[in-house]
Amino acid sequence: VGWTLGTYQLRGGWEVALDAPAFVPGCKLSEVLPSTFDASMANRKPSQWTQVAFTLELPEAVPKGSSLAVHTPAGYVLRADCSPDLGNESAWLGRCIGQGETAEVQIREDLSAGRHSFSLRVKNPANQPAM
Repeated sequence: VGWTLGTYQLRGGWEVALDAPAFVPGCKLSEVLPSTFDASMANRKPSQWTQVAFTLELPEAVPKGSSLAVHTPAGYVLRADCSPDLGNESAWLGRCIGQGETAEVQIREDLSAGRHSFSLRVKNPANQPAM
C-alpha cells in the first residue's frame, strides 16, 4: 500500500513530466502528519471519506501552471471535481480533477524549493488492501 506522486506541466496541450514519479509506501500517519493537519478528520473505516496529508520536499523551485499527479492505492475513490476536497492549508494548489485513482492538481503559485504540505479528501476502499 502506498502513493505515487509526480510533478507535471502542461506544454502545448501535452502533459510533460518534470520529474520521475515517486512511490511513497504507507506508514503510521501520526508520525508524519504536517502540523497543519487536523488528525480528528482522519477516518479509517471502510467506504468512509477521510483526509490524507502529504508533505513534499522539493529539491528545486516549481513554476506555477505545473500540475501534481497523485495516484492512490487500489480501491480508494476520488471525486471527479476534487477541488473542494483540498485542505485549507493548500492555498498554493488550484483546480483538482479526479479520475479513477488519480488526482491531477494544478499548482497556482510558484513554489520555492523546500517543504510544502497539503491534504486531500479520499474515500477509503470497501476492503482493507493487502500489504
